[in-house]
Amino acid sequence: METSTHAVWIENTTSKFDHGGPGWEFGSCVWSPAKDRRAVEGRYKIMREVQAGDLFINCYDGVITGTSKAKGRCTTVKERPPNPGPWAYASSFHRIELEAYQPAVKKETLNHVALMFREKIRDEIESSHPTYYLFSWWPITEFHPKGRLVLSQGRFLARSTPLLTDCISKLAGIELLGIGLS
Repeated sequence: METSTHAVWIENTTSKFDHGGPGWEFGSCVWSPAKDRRAVEGRYKIMREVQAGDLFINCYDGVITGTSKAKGRCTTVKERPPNPGPWAYASSFHRIELEAYQPAVKKETLNHVALMFREKIRDEIESSHPTYYLFSWWPITEFHPKGRLVLSQGRFLARSTPLLTDCISKLAGIELLGIGLS
């Protein structure tokens, strides 16, 4: 497998809002409002970190459905998705065009990834403190004596690490467009 300096991203979106409607469908683009209701870019600024050629693991309702890659960098557009859902307040949107979608061999869930690789993922979180990570570790409490690994709330786009990419690839039977990680 070749090596690449392209980042790997995990898109985790929901079917609640038809992913924006025609022209904004899942697998064709990743989008978000440019700013939240307070006019702060906040968690949406991650979109501007994506580069052309970066790889995506596409997840729909927490299910790993396949892979794709970014056609280009994020653009900010005034055009609204036909169905913006709870983001109808926004006057502009971040949008990343995707291409080369390949379906996963097995439709595994992100919760199953957490279950199967719990210790490895927890160790990575505790040792590296990765930013924009897909999972969060909740430490040991009276109610959770072994701690809890959970999907990070509101994380629609996460930066993957080589370890997390490997865990997902093994479980879902995906190859990231024949390109390995450096």
